[in-house]
Amino acid sequence: MLRDYATRLVGSALAPALSEAWREFEDALVWQPLVGLYCAFGFCWQRTWDRPFVPDLEAVPAAERDYYERHGCFQFNNPGINDFGKDVLFDLITRESGAKMAADMDRELLPRVCTLISKLVVAIGETEGEVRAVFTDLRDRARAYLHWATSLRNVCAWCECVYGYLESNDPAVKAACEKKLQDTIDLELANIRELIELLETTPSEVIAVSASLRRRSSTARISSSTCARSSASPSSTAITRAHRQEHLLASRPRHHLARGVEGADMKDHDSIPRLVIAREAKPTAAIQLEFQMDCFVTALLAMTT
Repeated sequence: MLRDYATRLVGSALAPALSEAWREFEDALVWQPLVGLYCAFGFCWQRTWDRPFVPDLEAVPAAERDYYERHGCFQFNNPGINDFGKDVLFDLITRESGAKMAADMDRELLPRVCTLISKLVVAIGETEGEVRAVFTDLRDRARAYLHWATSLRNVCAWCECVYGYLESNDPAVKAACEKKLQDTIDLELANIRELIELLETTPSEVIAVSASLRRRSSTARISSSTCARSSASPSSTAITRAHRQEHLLASRPRHHLARGVEGADMKDHDSIPRLVIAREAKPTAAIQLEFQMDCFVTALLAMTT
C-alpha cells in the first residue's frame, strides 16, 4: 500500500527511495523515550521553545521572564516555572532518568534522524518539479521533528547536569556537570537558530499539537487543509527567544544553578506517546506534530504569529 502511494507521488523509479525514507523515519521514532509531561502537553504549556534555557531561572528578573511566562500555563506554586524536571507533587525527570534518556537519544534517535535528513537532501538535489517538492516536504517534516526532539533531549540533559551539580560535593563532579550543561545550552541555542532558519525557508507551516489518545485511530489522521503563510514573520517568537537567551547568557554567571525542589516520585506512565505526522503531497500543507497521550486535549503551540 505504501509503495503504491509512493509511486503516485514520485513515480515507480523513485518510489523505493521514498518508501525507504518513510521506513527510516519510523525506525528513528521508535527510539524516542517517553519524557513525562513533555511528550504530552508539557512541551507546549511550559513554552519549551520560548523560555530561557539557563541553569537558574530564578536569577533572571521577573520582568525579563514575562515575555514567555504570560503565554505559558504556569501555576504560581508549580516548581516547573523554573525547574525543567519538576511539576506539582511530581518528579518528572530525575538525574538518573535524565542522563539515560539524553544518552539514549544521542546514541539512537538523533543520529537516525540526521542520517535520514542527509539522504533526503541528496534526493532533493537529484530531482525536480513535483517530485522534488515531495522530498523537500518530507525533509522539512524530519527537520521539524529533529528540532523538537533535540529540545526534548536538552531538557533531559539539563536535569542530569543541574541535579548532578547540586547533589555532589566533589569539585571534579561539579566542574564536569557545569561543562556538560554549558555544552547543552550551546546545543539548544544552535538548535533554535536552525529552527528559525526552517521556519523562514520552508514552504510549509510548522505546528506542534498536543492531543489525546481518547481520539484513537488505527490510521494517522491526514491534514485536509493547508495553512496560508502569515504576513508576519513566523519565526518572531523563536528569534526573540534566541536574542534574549544570548543576552541572558552574556549577563549571567555560568555557575548559577537552580535550587533543588523536593517531590514525590512519579509513577511510570503506562501509555506510549504516538507521534503522528500529517502527510500531504503538496509542500504547502501544515506540518503537524501531534502528540497523543492518555489525557485531555490540551494546548496548541503555533509559531506562526
